[in-house]
Amino acid sequence: TQGFAPQDLERFYHYLSTHLKLEAPEYVEPLQKPGNYFPGLRAQPVYDPSEFAWVPRLVDDFETIREELLEFSTSLTLESQPQGLTDQGRWSVLYFYAGGRRVEATTRACRQTSEIVNLIPGAGEAGQTYLSVLRGGTHIKRHYGPINTRLRCHLGIVVPDGARIRIGG
Repeated sequence: TQGFAPQDLERFYHYLSTHLKLEAPEYVEPLQKPGNYFPGLRAQPVYDPSEFAWVPRLVDDFETIREELLEFSTSLTLESQPQGLTDQGRWSVLYFYAGGRRVEATTRACRQTSEIVNLIPGAGEAGQTYLSVLRGGTHIKRHYGPINTRLRCHLGIVVPDGARIRIGG
């Protein structure tokens, strides 16, 4: 009744079946094995930024975002990243959205950045949108997201020499 094609309903059936552990997921990408897997989506470690209409806005507004976050990151309370993904160092976060809900204190403090984030389709509904702060020497363990229906976008605000990120292999 909602206009879904039979193959879409079949994909949803397989999602429910794997979610309820009635069948094993058929992973496409060996490095992508989330506990909550939706079949039939494209899986690749890195996407071409030109595929996303909102990326140029992030690039154009980079200095605005950077200045605002650097100004407010020292006055706002950062919390420890809750998933325990570091094996050394310290990873703190400042949420714009947590659990799909806007964090009003961050929105008030970082109005310009919040406005820019809100222009990204699905940024709020995706669950988490946040500023990460990694202290020197921090190492994040190899991991993958909890579900494959989200894409991650990383925008380095302050990236010291020697810092690096490994995605995929």
